[in-house]
Amino acid sequence: MGTTNLINSNLHNSNKGMLICKDCGRVICNISDNLHCYKISYICKCGSMGSAEANLSKLDISDSSYAVLKDNHIICPCCNTSLLALMPENYINIAFRIKCKCGHTINKFKNYSDINKRLFEYNLK
Repeated sequence: MGTTNLINSNLHNSNKGMLICKDCGRVICNISDNLHCYKISYICKCGSMGSAEANLSKLDISDSSYAVLKDNHIICPCCNTSLLALMPENYINIAFRIKCKCGHTINKFKNYSDINKRLFEYNLK
């Protein structure tokens, strides 16, 4: 997949799998193999801020759309593939820009209205 940049985070695998807060070890989300590229930033329950990104140059920053949120899974609205499994009990807030293997770019989901405010704070606009 290319290089993965981590800030205050660990990944279970080199660029997919569980995204873990480096300070306290909480699992923030599980990154699916169905992601082509991503940037995920979060504030953990312990107060630490962290992020992970892979192949960010391949993201179309002008494209933004809503994902479907079902049972704490972010699902691509185009191909119905699960992209992220969120662990909301382990973070205060999360922001993301992800691209599904089908080519669709997602940066928000309808059931989480505060996400859009956080995109600017994490420079994901």
